[in-house]
Amino acid sequence: MELQLKNIGMIKEANINLDGLTVIAGENDTGKSTLSKVLFGFIQTINTSKYIEARQKISYNFDEIFNSYIEDIFDNQLSLDGTLKIIDISDNEYIFLLNIKDNKCASFDIPPMETLEYMDYSISMVESPVIWNFMNIFTQLPLIEDRMNIDLKYPVIMKDLHFQLSVANRGKKDIISKNIKSIIKGEFKEDSLGYFFFEKDNKRIELLNTATGIKYFGILQVLSRNNYFLENDIL
Repeated sequence: MELQLKNIGMIKEANINLDGLTVIAGENDTGKSTLSKVLFGFIQTINTSKYIEARQKISYNFDEIFNSYIEDIFDNQLSLDGTLKIIDISDNEYIFLLNIKDNKCASFDIPPMETLEYMDYSISMVESPVIWNFMNIFTQLPLIEDRMNIDLKYPVIMKDLHFQLSVANRGKKDIISKNIKSIIKGEFKEDSLGYFFFEKDNKRIELLNTATGIKYFGILQVLSRNNYFLENDIL
């Protein structure tokens, strides 16, 4: 997959080839996080559209879905006049061209839905290990919204990561959780009430008392255990 960006956030122009393990490094305030967030919004737009098409039997609207991600992730401050092109050349070649004007999706050129079926990516975005401090809150939010008949606005990236930490993905192909267990000398577990904790030397350590670096490893450990590190998946 190759990403071609022009006038997206701090990025004036960049071509990024994502092939296997790809590391993007640079000085602060040069667009690294912007690139990650744009890719997150794009992949989630595709996945959400495929879900709507398959489950709700209604036609998808890429512009509307992507704009909702722009609003949630960038607070409508992405680009006044920019483009994002996604190219993947394999047995099935497909090209996505996204034009943005005034921080809104002006046009989204996409392949037919049958071509999209070949695009099977899951994306996990980790901004901070602070997600562990809010796991219980995120778990209770749907119940609060339902009982009070309100729609609360909370960070979509944290909401998505909470879901992946709480709900296992398809298949069974845990890759690295055992390796991480040997590195951190312990394991992140979930009790019968759905509360996570760190177990080390057969002792339960609450997440508020767990070191920040260990929490980062814990996110990777649980995501791998929940099968979000499969072939073509993006972290």
